[in-house]
Amino acid sequence: MKDENENSSPDIDDVGRRISDAKKAHENKDRKQHNSASRLSVELLSGVLVGLAFGYFLDKWLDTKPIFFIIFFFLGVAGGVLNIYKLFRNSVDEDSSNAVDENNDK
Repeated sequence: MKDENENSSPDIDDVGRRISDAKKAHENKDRKQHNSASRLSVELLSGVLVGLAFGYFLDKWLDTKPIFFIIFFFLGVAGGVLNIYKLFRNSVDEDSSNAVDENNDK
């Protein structure tokens, strides 16, 4: 016969599984934050670099010194900021849909 204490205590395998699940969830969250930060910098930098390159070559082709370089620099910054805004908006929508899914599971 088993004691009441034996029935109410958690199984050691179950505790180990819960700990490993919590570690995996924490690692995934850290990785996701790192990927988001990397993507933000790449989005902004790529927009600026493409704008600068396009402006430089357009100035060189048309023999106008800094005008297109400056214009396309600002257009590149604007494009990079727009991409970052879209990334944040998608992230917020994804987080809110995950929260709704978690609430529905409970």
